[in-house]
Amino acid sequence: MSLVRRVLWVALALAAVLAAAVASFMVSAAWSHNPQNEFHGPGSEINWQGLGFIWGAWFVVTMAVLSAVSGAVALLIQLVEKRLGQR
Repeated sequence: MSLVRRVLWVALALAAVLAAAVASFMVSAAWSHNPQNEFHGPGSEINWQGLGFIWGAWFVVTMAVLSAVSGAVALLIQLVEKRLGQR
């Protein structure tokens, strides 16, 4: 497996873990700052659909940003490998 593929796989795994952490933090923030009792409240059930939407949206956005960054790094590594191979 080439260096670029290894870097991409590691970056993808790291991006998934970081995206899950960011999404979980945002759900925690939504749970804590809930003045309208939109997600939970006294005498009401937990709104899992709303919390799931927040988690999913933040996961997708964070994953997209981190994947774009890791793709750029992989492209840079590939360009450097080609440049060093020409010498």
